[in-house]
Amino acid sequence: MLSDSSGVIRAQTDYMGGKFGPGQTFYAFAVFAAPPEDVTEVDVAMVDGAPLATGITIQ
Repeated sequence: MLSDSSGVIRAQTDYMGGKFGPGQTFYAFAVFAAPPEDVTEVDVAMVDGAPLATGITIQ
């Protein structure tokens, strides 16, 4: 899910219905256009209602 700095959702894929529990690994992937060169980390909302994954390094 992509949102702007005010929290307005700008892009989100359809929910696929994956189920996982605490401590389990959840694999996901996404493809986006390259960010500006000075951006080295992003914050990711993997699932609505779950904590935000912050400081994800762009490789």
